[in-house]
Amino acid sequence: MDASNVNVLRMAYETKIGVSEIISALGLAKLEIDVQSITTIVEAIEYAKFLCNGENHKLVLAKWGELARLYINNATTAKEIEEFFYQIRGGSVEKRLAFRKWISLCKTIEEIENVYNKTPLNSKEEELALAKWGELVRPIIEAATTIDQAREVVEHTIDESEEQNLALVRWISFCTTIDEIKEVFSKTGNDSEEEELALAKLGELVRPIIEAATTVEEVKKAFDQTAKDTEERELVIVKWVSLCATIEDLEVFIRSVGRVAKVNELVLAKWDELLRPIIEEATTVEEVENASQQARRAGVSVDFALVRLDELVRPIIEAATTLEEALESYSQTPKNSKSRRMAIRKLATFFQAAEE
Repeated sequence: MDASNVNVLRMAYETKIGVSEIISALGLAKLEIDVQSITTIVEAIEYAKFLCNGENHKLVLAKWGELARLYINNATTAKEIEEFFYQIRGGSVEKRLAFRKWISLCKTIEEIENVYNKTPLNSKEEELALAKWGELVRPIIEAATTIDQAREVVEHTIDESEEQNLALVRWISFCTTIDEIKEVFSKTGNDSEEEELALAKLGELVRPIIEAATTVEEVKKAFDQTAKDTEERELVIVKWVSLCATIEDLEVFIRSVGRVAKVNELVLAKWDELLRPIIEEATTVEEVENASQQARRAGVSVDFALVRLDELVRPIIEAATTLEEALESYSQTPKNSKSRRMAIRKLATFFQAAEE
């Protein structure tokens, strides 16, 4: 098949005219192809397109493979392999050979990452690329001496790989601030050894801050730096409750932390501690009622408030001189209290007087 015939077939192929019909019209159907005249992969690809079946097609594919192996054997760098990689027939033995040669020639993380991204999923070639990646990245991990270097290595490792875990451990070892450890913590896997190590480092850094806190503002900042379900979180919660000096402080704590079963009794005791003197020192029914409402919102017993309310409302009942005043004093009495019974008796006298 000479060059002019090849050009005819090329034109037929490009214009989507039936190539087999053109071959027949030219009397080429039984013409042997001189495969030795094919000297480049590009030529082999072109012949393979024109001759999509038959013995000639097989001969061209064989030549294509022969040329590909020659290219593969002669390649000395990853870049050389990549330059003709896409000219190797997909699914062929040569394609697998090219992958393996390419992997063996990789000298940098960028090169192996490039070839890894092209390997078939769950293939032997993917496995070999991962092993090479690990081989290249381990010395870089060991050589890292700063957070920036460790971070960069992590970004160039496979997720959840042994090398990534090693890089994370290296990164954690360099952390000296809470912000630094929080950044690497976000990269660790759930329930992993690296997550546990990062939490331990976070605890190590936050404990002095908790211990140094002397105000609710400082302890709240420390709380925001702790992780859930850690000893440090529990420690800072206890410290926060202990520093609450007002009802408002305790309400801020509840809004920020919510109900924590482990310290619920401590919180209730603090409510009692803060509310009791307010109620005991109250001089009006309104003051007691306000404190009682706060106690109810907190889920704290208001029994002692009812006692004080009972004490304050009795003089009001005794001083009532009209039915309206007696009704008003009755509305301020606690249920089932002595003052309520007293108010009912006072009301009865007014009702009786009205009858007379």
